Amino acid sequence: MLCGVFPLMLELGRYKNIDEDKRVCLICDNNVSEDERHFLLKCRTLKATQNKYLPRLQLADPVEVATDDELENEEEREEEDEEEEEEYEKESEEVVTRTLHEMFNVCNLKITAMMIEDMQEERMKLMTQTLK
Repeated sequence: MLCGVFPLMLELGRYKNIDEDKRVCLICDNNVSEDERHFLLKCRTLKATQNKYLPRLQLADPVEVATDDELENEEEREEEDEEEEEEYEKESEEVVTRTLHEMFNVCNLKITAMMIEDMQEERMKLMTQTLK
């Protein structure tokens, strides 16, 4: 994953000449770019696996996977005040960036590897079902 060869749409699209705006997650309905952040921390479809592993990681800023209600409230908050939302997003992205770095620290590496393996397996099953 760190080497840029993990089969996420962001990477696959580079090799298959797919436009950046079309490199979206194929297993959720968010229509967002499928990158490492989305796959590991934000994909709603993989929420159960995220909830299984994220609490076990030793993180300076523990990340909680948002519930559906929290995601809906976040969408409402976006409509109410875009300026506050930009500040919130910036802080949130900083936490996500730190979290991704910490996930690959030595003490978290085994758990992160198990999480990625389970998530990739789940992702492949869902993609196979979608293509049928």
